[in-house]
Amino acid sequence: MGGISVLMMMGIFSGFVILFFIFVAVIVIYSLVNYIFESLFLYGTCKKLGIPKKGLSWIPFYNKVILGKVANKEVMGKVLFGLEILSYAVYVLGGITEKIVPWLSTILLVLWIVIIVSIFVLNLLLSYKLMSRVTYKFAPLLLVINVLTLNFSRSIILFSMKNSEKILKD
Repeated sequence: MGGISVLMMMGIFSGFVILFFIFVAVIVIYSLVNYIFESLFLYGTCKKLGIPKKGLSWIPFYNKVILGKVANKEVMGKVLFGLEILSYAVYVLGGITEKIVPWLSTILLVLWIVIIVSIFVLNLLLSYKLMSRVTYKFAPLLLVINVLTLNFSRSIILFSMKNSEKILKD
């Protein structure tokens, strides 16, 4: 009887491991698709606006500065750039301090969550500014769609607007 219960537990554990790997794969694919579409949008828009060094739109983190330039909110883009770097630094620091000072890693986890939510909101605000230029009637609806899809649709919607002449207006 003991062997059967061990086999059942191994099967349950294997299921959790498979679910974990599927979850990680979905996050990686989501991030990659989001990055590619946002970079394509920024590259095309920079070309159209005549912004020099449009190839910088492919650099992770720094492309948020370019997004701020395109949206005429450079300070917000620079803050977003800093927050994204800070989120990775806090994440790594939390992992390092987990075994040494457990209470500090808990504080860093809360700080990391606050930073991630701030990044989410700033991305939404910059995107809304751009979407309201092109589709001022549908911008609130697109904002709601972005929130419901956890910003996944943001880069795809922005990519679909890159050829619009209305993106050029201030």
